[in-house]
Order: sequence, then structure tokens, then C-alpha cells
Amino acid sequence: MTTLHIAIVTGQPLANFIPILQERPQQVLLLQRPSMRRQAEQFQRALHEIGYHTGQIDIDETLPETGFEDLGEYALDLQQRINERYPDAEITWNATGGTKLMALALWDLFDARRVRVIYLDTQHGLMEQLRPKPGVIPLESVLTPELYLTAMGKIFRSALTRNTTWIEMALYRSRITFKLAKNAGSLLRLFQQWQRTWDKSDRCPATLSVDSKNALHNQIMKALSESGVVVITDESTYQPPNASSIEYLTGGWLEEYVYLAAKDAGIEHVEVGLKFGDRAQRKKGQDNEIDGFLIHNNRLLLVECKTGNLLRDGRDTDIVYKLDSIGQNAGGVQATRLLLSAQPLEHITGTQRRVDTRARARATRIETLAGGEIARFKQALIHWRDTGQWSASP
Repeated sequence: MTTLHIAIVTGQPLANFIPILQERPQQVLLLQRPSMRRQAEQFQRALHEIGYHTGQIDIDETLPETGFEDLGEYALDLQQRINERYPDAEITWNATGGTKLMALALWDLFDARRVRVIYLDTQHGLMEQLRPKPGVIPLESVLTPELYLTAMGKIFRSALTRNTTWIEMALYRSRITFKLAKNAGSLLRLFQQWQRTWDKSDRCPATLSVDSKNALHNQIMKALSESGVVVITDESTYQPPNASSIEYLTGGWLEEYVYLAAKDAGIEHVEVGLKFGDRAQRKKGQDNEIDGFLIHNNRLLLVECKTGNLLRDGRDTDIVYKLDSIGQNAGGVQATRLLLSAQPLEHITGTQRRVDTRARARATRIETLAGGEIARFKQALIHWRDTGQWSASP
């Protein structure tokens, strides 16, 4: 017997994509209203990417936008067409997408057919069966980074974590990386020195002198020398030996911390330095990049890492805008977005004006961990892993 999934095309495609990935119906019927034409084409491309051919996908483009009477007439006409095209099909209607009026109109139709009805609760990670027998269906973990991006109309390009050399280096430096994160609240001046002294494009990096009276700073620099990140040129003077070390000191350590903490927390899919493009425009020149792309139980956490001064030259506004934009376009409404900053997010300017990047982030539903708070990242990850909710102080 043929299995058929019916779904209303929505601007949040994961609600339809996840049940199809889990149950793999033989046929898919998409109900599309006029305003959702682009989303329907995008979703059809996503189905092609996971192995569905054109003959397995039907798109009905006559779903009314509104009007309960019009929707009722549409439902009757749809019932006739379903009876003719799929006379013996085992039908599942995914009632997650569409408006409440659409759901009410189709509910009566599908009740008459005794169709199985499901609803995906993405917020709580549940799939509920509403008919014929109500109950909860265990939701499998089916999304990978590639599949998540595919559903959102994006294409995976690359990630630092797909490079075994990068992973080996991150593991090799893990001890000092965790030490930096643990003591971040007391290392702000040292981080600022690194940013001022070493530029990523500098082929002959300058040396850095550390205050001999600051025990923690000297301890950190000696640990960095033991890990090969810097070399000691004098008693309290240090220099990075290569471009990789400069990259680490001026921001790479925080990205490696995201990877190491997420793996330790048991997150299923961890990508760092992920680049992606728009599937409709495959040219690589317009790619986007996100520092952390973490998936667990079909939920996504987007992480942007910053170790420099966000408050200089208005970069705090830029980074909040970037994370908000990527979250909306590649993450969807259920994605959690996190700004992870080694520097404080509050600042008083020379004119005594208070700049609060944390408040700006909060206004766009972006979570934050800054300075000494980043030591709690792993603990917060575990809470997110288990509950699907982000809490900076679980």
C-alpha cells in the first residue's frame, strides 16, 4: 500500500521536513497557497536532495489564503482529487503548517477519510499523533548540518571541523584552551594585548612583553609556550612562531573552545567555521559563515565568537545584526542564537555614554555569555542538550 504525507507549505520548513525524514513516505502532496510559491519550490528542491524524484511529489497550488467558506469548498474538491489519485493510499496529514482556519477546514475533511493526523512540536521536540489514536510518537534525531541547511534552502560549503588537521590541533591545545576559558574573566587585559600586538596578516609578528608581577598572565604565557603557540624570546617576552599561532591567539582559541566543550557535552553534530550559501544562487562569492553550528535532537544552536573589542567602530551593532540575520535565514524561528565574547559587552565611552551590546542582543532574542561567563558554556550546553532551552545559569 502506498504511503502518502500531506502537508501545507509553510515558511518554517523543518516542521514538514522532519516527519518526512523520519517516516519516509512514498509520496508527498504539498498544499500551497499563492504567497508560498517560493517556499514550495524551495521545499521541493529539499525533497529532491534527500532522494525524492519528481513523480513522488505533487504540489497543489489552489489552496486559498483565507476565507473559511472558500477553504471548505477547497477541502471538498481536494478530497475528490485525493480519492481519484490515491484510492488505496495510507494517508498521513501533517497538521503543523498553515493557519488555524486551514486546519479547521481540513480537519473535517480528513476526519471523514479517517486519515492519520500528526503534529510536530518543534519547541519541545515531540511529534504527536492526533488521530486515529492520540499519542506521542518518539522523535528520531534525523537532522545533520547538511540536511538542516538543505531544508532552509541553503547549501553546505565547508567547515574547519571537516579538516582532520584542525581537529588534531584543537585536541592538542585543549588543555590551554580550557584554561583560557576558565580564567577569561581575569585575562581581559592579556586578550587585549594579543589583539593589539598581533595581526593575522603579519608575517613577522612583534614580540609581547608580559608584566612579570602578574602571576596569572605569566602562567598563561608559559602554558602557551609549552603547547607551541608562542616561543619565549626573553625572560618575559613572547612571540608566535607562525600564522596558525597568531590565528589562535587573536580569536581561534575561542572557536576551538566551542568545539571542545560541545564534544565533551555530547552534542551530536558540532561544526566550527561553517560556510554556507544560498541554494538558489550557487556562486561562492556570497557565502555566509558562522563560528559554531551545533545540532542536537534536531535543534540548532548558532554561536558567534568574538575576542576583540566589539564596542569599537560600531562592530557590536554589526555582529548582532549578522547573528540575527543568519538565525532567521538559516536557522528558523526555533534556532537558539548565542554571542560568545571574551570581552565585556557593556562599556562606558569617553563621553560617558553607556553602550550595552547585551541589551541589543537581548532585543533580538540573542543569548550572550561574556568575559568570565564563558566558563559556563559547557554547563549551559548540557542544559540545552537535555531541555532544548538555553539558560546562562542552569
